Amino acid sequence: MSRSTTTYPPDIVQLSLKIQRRLALVMLSVWLVVFALAPVNAASMGSAPAGDKASSSQSRDGLSELMSDQFMLGKADFDWLWWTIYQAKLFHPTGQFDFNNLPGTVLLLNYQMDIDKEDLLEQTMEQWQQLDIGDHQQQAQWLTQLHQLWPDVTEGDELIVQVANDGSSEFWFRRGSELKNLGRIDSASFTRDFLSIWLLERAEHQQFRLALLGAN
Repeated sequence: MSRSTTTYPPDIVQLSLKIQRRLALVMLSVWLVVFALAPVNAASMGSAPAGDKASSSQSRDGLSELMSDQFMLGKADFDWLWWTIYQAKLFHPTGQFDFNNLPGTVLLLNYQMDIDKEDLLEQTMEQWQQLDIGDHQQQAQWLTQLHQLWPDVTEGDELIVQVANDGSSEFWFRRGSELKNLGRIDSASFTRDFLSIWLLERAEHQQFRLALLGAN
């Protein structure tokens, strides 16, 4: 019994062969691209260069050293009615806080509730206005910078400000076990105005201030 065969027109056969060859070339090109990029992707999965990693590690180590118990001046809870808003700790390597010697100062705020950064910024400006310190126009510009640096906070988060040797403010953020550098504001005037909210002699909450300074 003979088999029947189907004969296709020559133009259909040629078109089919062209399509098959084109598909084969496309698949080969895709394979070559993937193969060529694979080593690059593997390398890019690494983190920052060794120099950056070392610098970041040193910064974290320096911050951890400054926040050791031996340098803690005091701690206090900031309460409103029946709620604790945050728990604060103040550190300085000399064991004494001085507005004339701010480098090395670390202020840690451990938040006990969720707060949007918009509320944090609003309260910062309100405190500056109540204390009537600094240049409010300049402070508004600093708030714009803080808006780019600060995140929203949730219960248990820590916002940390560290005063660098040049008087600028370096901000850190800890959520769980992860400590992240948020960036800095390169202004000694900002640092003084910011810390004044809690530590100026005429600050609004004197018992809180004295507890931070270890005077209670």
